[in-house]
Amino acid sequence: HGKQLEYTVPDYDEDNCVRFGLIQEDNFPNSDGSPSLWAQTPKQENKILILDVDGTRLVVLAGHPPNISAQDQADLDAILNSIDIG
Repeated sequence: HGKQLEYTVPDYDEDNCVRFGLIQEDNFPNSDGSPSLWAQTPKQENKILILDVDGTRLVVLAGHPPNISAQDQADLDAILNSIDIG
């Protein structure tokens, strides 16, 4: 069982060090409450697969910039489509 989410990071001001946090791990040591994974670019497009594997949550996150090439997009899709849990 699982869920798939797709979203685009909002535009933000990289020049003034404003960043967009994507994920905060509960067990991230010395995190001081800040995210453990940050967006790499404004308008980054993300796909998250959240799967229940025998009671353990598995999260796969794939992100890319808005100007990704067609070949890179095809390669990323091929990687995601190759995931086989079973």
